[in-house]
Amino acid sequence: MKNFKKLVTALLVMSLLFTLAVFPMAAEDDSLIDSVTSSDEQDLKGDINDDRAVNSSDALLVLKHAVKSMELTGKALEKADVNKDNSINASDALIILRIAVGIEDEDPKPSGKEDIVALYNTSIINSYEQDKIVLEGFTEFDAKLNKLLIDGKEDKEMTEMFEEILNSMEYEDVKLTFINGETEDGIRAEDGLSTLEVSADDVETATVVPHGDGYKLTLKLYPMSETLTGDDLAASGYESYKMETSKIEIIAVTDGQGRLMLLDYYTYANVKATAVEEGVKMSMDFDIEQRDVMSFTY
Repeated sequence: MKNFKKLVTALLVMSLLFTLAVFPMAAEDDSLIDSVTSSDEQDLKGDINDDRAVNSSDALLVLKHAVKSMELTGKALEKADVNKDNSINASDALIILRIAVGIEDEDPKPSGKEDIVALYNTSIINSYEQDKIVLEGFTEFDAKLNKLLIDGKEDKEMTEMFEEILNSMEYEDVKLTFINGETEDGIRAEDGLSTLEVSADDVETATVVPHGDGYKLTLKLYPMSETLTGDDLAASGYESYKMETSKIEIIAVTDGQGRLMLLDYYTYANVKATAVEEGVKMSMDFDIEQRDVMSFTY
């Protein structure tokens, strides 16, 4: 059974949703999400002069910029494009006036599961299309062995070896810088981030609340099951492999430009697999709990 450790390690890596880093599991809370935008840093939509109020003064600044009688710069310039159409004109000033008199919601939220999922997927696309992205992330990981059988029987030595492998797996934190969509090593932002998109059909519930000048989105997906067959099973080196994911929850925080600021992806799954090595059949059953957290700066 000299290849047992190699097989088990490969199985664990194959079962990980992401591999950013591994830490002991910690209690989940919103501290990471709340830290992205503190209450005194939150932007008010349409507040161009940053006086914590939306009124005709803000609309006038936008109009002056539109007719080139003055020039907005920095954050004021970014906030002046209220409707996010990459142009600053009278339409933006009109929206500000409507907000000021209460005709228009200061921060209208998307409604309905399909709209929220579309907003989430769009935030991913908006992120990987940026000229520069700095992605930092880590993973919290825990695995629990439920049963290990060798030729249909429990084996104490092999069980201890399996548990030792589970407890020894470690991954370093990740920090990647993408310039024009790629790292220096040729890793493409689109290739990685596009895999995070979801279908509305796979989402059980979706909620959204304002967060700073963007949103905090929470998606809970339906349980999923994956069974390897054919070439995929042959390439895995296992006789059988099935992963049933009972819980998937995604929390995403976006900015005012519709880009990801933070992504928190939690999953809980059960894996059942069998392998034959040197004529000996191994059957494994274990649970994986994993949380991947990524922050984005542009």
